[in-house]
Amino acid sequence: MTSPLLEVRDLRVEFDTAAGPARAVDGVSFAIAAGETVALVGESGCGKSVTAAALLGLVDPPGTVRAGRITFEGRDCTTLDERAWTPIRGRRIGLVFQEPSSALTPVRSVGAHLVEAVRAHERVSVAEAERRALDALAMMGIDEPAMRLRQYPHELSGGLRQRVLLAMALLPGPALLVADEPTTALDVTVQADVLDRLREAQAGRGMALLLITHDLGVVATIARRVLVMYAGQLVEAAPVERLFAEPAHPYTAGLLAARPSAAPAGERLAAIPGTVPPATAWPTGCRFAARCPLAWERCRQEAPALLEVAPGHAARCHLVSEPARRGGGPA
Repeated sequence: MTSPLLEVRDLRVEFDTAAGPARAVDGVSFAIAAGETVALVGESGCGKSVTAAALLGLVDPPGTVRAGRITFEGRDCTTLDERAWTPIRGRRIGLVFQEPSSALTPVRSVGAHLVEAVRAHERVSVAEAERRALDALAMMGIDEPAMRLRQYPHELSGGLRQRVLLAMALLPGPALLVADEPTTALDVTVQADVLDRLREAQAGRGMALLLITHDLGVVATIARRVLVMYAGQLVEAAPVERLFAEPAHPYTAGLLAARPSAAPAGERLAAIPGTVPPATAWPTGCRFAARCPLAWERCRQEAPALLEVAPGHAARCHLVSEPARRGGGPA
């Protein structure tokens, strides 16, 4: 079998806090093949963005990677220093931040951002870098790209700034793009166009994509596999079609039921009661038990393992080994 492009094994990331260590990412494992699109989904505070930061060596104090291994293109990246990250971060692994306003320097033009994205990794002239920048802006559907190069971030709409960020991330030709909520602030029409262009760029380059989002509509549109994260752990992993048709974890089922499209016209949207527990005090048993309508005593006392439901489909739930309880309600 071909080795995966990215392999993460038992990743654990902690932050030192006044209340004690916060285990934001707690034993996460997954792999991504070359050219594959994988979505990482879950509520805010579940550890998705911290996982993304760890993949690029961007966990800063008071956070630290406590354990685990991150292998990219056959190389162990877990203990790399900043100098060793230079040829990888941006060049081989691209990153699109969630908030374009904070990711773009307000006193630098769009052109300066894009030219730097090229010349930081390749020895080319400014003119060549500008030519590539124009092509990248056009690829992302930005009109009048030559004019946009001269503009500053504050002169662009939120949608245009997000397209500029995507163009910057794609310019060096990464093998893997990590996109953290890249379409959250965009209206539906702009979102659809951005996703289409991202898909086209990915197909043309053979690039892998890790899409971090809470929007299951986006997941259904673009992903091949889905990783569901809750309270610092992966609680379900499955091909996208199977996950939507047969969710095995009650948390996944709750997320799917909460989609606007799942509610009949005129009725209130479904919601998952309660909140994610604090990372400084994860429960002893299943971390979703307090919010789960199907939880019983075993769930509150024993932490479930990630169990195979079917080939390529796994869930961290006692219901996998005790399926008869699925129809029994709470106990």
